[in-house]
Parts: sequence; structure tokens; C-alpha cells
Amino acid sequence: MNTEAIISVDVMGGARGPAPVMAALARAAAQDEGINFLLHGDERQIAPLVSKRKKLRDRVEIRHAEDVVAMDDKPSRALRAGKNSSLWKSLEAVAQGDANAALSSGNTGAIVAMAMLVLRKAPGIDRPAIAVHWPANNENGFNVVLDMGADVRADADNLVQYAI
Repeated sequence: MNTEAIISVDVMGGARGPAPVMAALARAAAQDEGINFLLHGDERQIAPLVSKRKKLRDRVEIRHAEDVVAMDDKPSRALRAGKNSSLWKSLEAVAQGDANAALSSGNTGAIVAMAMLVLRKAPGIDRPAIAVHWPANNENGFNVVLDMGADVRADADNLVQYAI
């Protein structure tokens, strides 16, 4: 496996299951030859989806995970019961240095809560911010916009930290 960039992916977390996630990964792989993926989830569901996509076949490693954090799970429940979940395992791969970043289209509250435990906060940062690519008319075609998670508790100091 090429190790230029490895993305750890919670394949099971999305509301529509693994198929749309795999389609997105195939599209990303077609656009960037330098990325590879660690896929976390039910191997029985993931393997057939990988085999259908030629661009992914040699660029993924599947790591089986028994559990899934559901979209309607409370973050506190996900933290207590989710250590065998595809979401936890995808974050753990980053913490262990097996991947450069984690990706999930699952339960946002659970992602933030688990990331704070597994990956910890960056030095000098009190609260996490959710970032999104926002379409723009610049050379990249997007800007990064922070605090997209409706965090009503972010104060002026937090906003300054986000900006930095």
C-alpha cells in the first residue's frame, strides 16, 4: 500500500450505509493517486463494494469492526459502548499513527465526543470546531468554514482559537 496519505474511514456510520461512502472514496481515489484508505466496518459488507471499484482494489485495507454507532445514538452512549465500533476504530488508527486523518459521515455528536477522547485536543484549544469546505470563487474552489456544528457554547476566546 502506498503511504503518501492514508485516510481512516468509518464506512458504516452514514445514514444510508456503506455504499454511498464507497462511491465517494472511489471518486476521491480517481482524483488523487496519492491517497489510500483504511476501511473500518463490517468486512462482509465492505469487501464486495471494494471489489466492484477498480480504483480502490489496491488502495484499501479493510479492518473489521463489529459495532456501529447509529445516527440517533446519544454521544454519551456511543462513548460508553462504542470502543468496538467502526467510528472508534477509525479514530484509533489516527491516534496510533496508522493513518493521517479520519473520515466519517455518521453521528456528528459521537464523532466529536470520541475524537476528544481518542485524539485529544490540540494544545491551546479548548473546544473542537467542525470545519466544512464552502464553495468559493477562488483558485481552490472552496474556503474552509469553521464552527459549522451549531456550538452555542463557543465564546469569543473559542472563536479566536478557531481562527488561529
